[in-house]
Amino acid sequence: MYSSDLKNKCYHKKGYILETDKISKYKHIFGGESWSYLDKNPLNDKPILLFVLDLKDSKLSFLRVDGLEEIPIFSYLNSDLWYEPQIYKINPEDKSVFFTDKKNHIEYMQSDEDKIMNPIPPKCVSLREMKLSEYVTDEDSYWKNSDEFLGGDSFIRILGEPLWIQNKLEIKCSCSQCMYFVMGIGYEPYNAKPKLIPNEVFFFGESALYIFFCKDCLEIKIIPQFS
Repeated sequence: MYSSDLKNKCYHKKGYILETDKISKYKHIFGGESWSYLDKNPLNDKPILLFVLDLKDSKLSFLRVDGLEEIPIFSYLNSDLWYEPQIYKINPEDKSVFFTDKKNHIEYMQSDEDKIMNPIPPKCVSLREMKLSEYVTDEDSYWKNSDEFLGGDSFIRILGEPLWIQNKLEIKCSCSQCMYFVMGIGYEPYNAKPKLIPNEVFFFGESALYIFFCKDCLEIKIIPQFS
């Protein structure tokens, strides 16, 4: 399953791991309600604001665009709407996003006890540079890092190369431009103390989400893969 594409211009050479136990001088936030959303086809689920990435952080200079100070990461998670790609556009003027494409009906909703709370209480997070061992360079490092990504301590990987758990994909924007890889979102260890949500392990399925960003039209595309 291992393959590498480090020469892809839409991947940043350096990758980072999200950390919850260190204070950053930048306003990287997990959860909260600092951005709003609009959906042309609202259903009985609401997207969750998962992250707000502060583009003032020099680590994220690869993603900077004039007039955009933050990148908000939303996703539906409490129904099967995230089983297929989701697309939204960022409007920095009023800090809102507009969903332009997603699954158009719900077949499955989580039970109330299994739903991820929405909104999630905001939590300041930081980014640390990946260790050499956290980059995927061969088959062995692929499997080792996959275990940390899905149910391990390194379940949020920012920039670098996507750690695909199925086939590698080439992601393009609706405008046909190459999209920049922002982050991969796995899930927390089942038996560990929750790091992101009070008294709740961050888990939406044995799966991962991959977030891509177009600098030209401020489009975000979210791609799911399943283990």
